[in-house]
Amino acid sequence: MNESFLEKLAALNIGEVHICGLETDMCVTKNAVDLFEAGIVPVVLSQFCASCSGIAAHTNAVETIKRYIGAAQVR
Repeated sequence: MNESFLEKLAALNIGEVHICGLETDMCVTKNAVDLFEAGIVPVVLSQFCASCSGIAAHTNAVETIKRYIGAAQVR
């Protein structure tokens, strides 16, 4: 997440971004929070995420993300 990417989203009038990826407990969480703080609605597609640290790390990250950005934004 950088200023250039956020500017591109704004230029394209994109207000919601769906996120999936590896390392739910690291990269996915960071990007979701960065988008949230930038005023863009992040939607984490948790069934398409995982963690190399195992299912417990993934599950804990999903719960943490819900607390950060709202449970309705995690699917």
